Amino acid sequence: MRTPRRPHLLVLVHGVHGEATDFSLVSSLLRKPHLSVLSSRASRSASGSTADGIERAGERVANEIASACDALSADGGDITFVGHSNGGLVSRWALGALEERGVLERWRPNAFVSLSSPHLGVSRKGGVGANPLEHEVLQPVVLRVVNTGLYGRTGEQLALLDADGDGGEPLLASMARPGSAFVRALSRFHRRVLVCNVTNEVLVPFYSAALSPPPSGYTPLSLARTPRLSTNVLNCRVLAPAVEAEGDGGGLGATRLAMLRGLRGAGSWHRVDVDFGAKGALGLSH
Repeated sequence: MRTPRRPHLLVLVHGVHGEATDFSLVSSLLRKPHLSVLSSRASRSASGSTADGIERAGERVANEIASACDALSADGGDITFVGHSNGGLVSRWALGALEERGVLERWRPNAFVSLSSPHLGVSRKGGVGANPLEHEVLQPVVLRVVNTGLYGRTGEQLALLDADGDGGEPLLASMARPGSAFVRALSRFHRRVLVCNVTNEVLVPFYSAALSPPPSGYTPLSLARTPRLSTNVLNCRVLAPAVEAEGDGGGLGATRLAMLRGLRGAGSWHRVDVDFGAKGALGLSH
């Protein structure tokens, strides 16, 4: 007699100004008897805002997930997260909350996947991969957008301009502390995956999405001739837990370098480099 499969909850979390319907196509393609798909609606506040802070959205999503888990099975199961952009950070906060509540003792973390998520923030000041265009043009734009209030408290946190973390440090810095509930939760996953845009990404610096230096030598001409794993996937590599002395964190500054080391210390990560070519022009890759 075949043993029944454990229930598997797939959590999809959108980014700032996103909607649960952003994942409609993904949800429709993943219909399986043992798989339950939760396209989170709780990352928006009661007033509809996605910009009231990563921790507030994360707490709402954690409550939503805990309720879904209880409804699915009292005995637990498996759980996978996919977060797009800021949704990857909201997912990490929710995971820290679930870790502290003991939910992850019953629900076994399977895979954590972030799609172009700014794990080290959105600042392009210094950092691996910074070039004159990013440094002189995009960095002032990032700060101006944050100052407009368009992204609210969340924008300040993404730019590391807040003091919402432990001891008045930036929230994202606290979320990357070794030994914190956030990092402990990440370390539980069987697989951690970073999907990163190599081209046409103006919102999230590559090193922030990839937790590692960008690939070198890519130009529009060379990309057209580069062997690929699939239509849009250039390559996949495994990042070891330790940040090598080769310069993985060169130029990041003390805060972001500590964040990098904390997140890489959660265990090995799979980094997937993607290129959408002309379809992703003008920043549409994000």
